[in-house]
Amino acid sequence: MISNVVAPAVTGIILALVSLFGLVSSQTAAPDKNPASSEIIVYGDK
Repeated sequence: MISNVVAPAVTGIILALVSLFGLVSSQTAAPDKNPASSEIIVYGDK
C-alpha cells in the first residue's frame, strides 16, 4: 500500500524537477548577439 503512494509521488517530483530545470535553463540561455553592442537610437537613419 505504501508503494502505491510513494511511487507516483516520486515520479511526480522527478517530472516536476526535470521540467523546471528545462524551463529555467531555456530562459537563462545567452542571447545570440550582445544586445548592448547595437545602438538604441540612430539619428537620421530612417
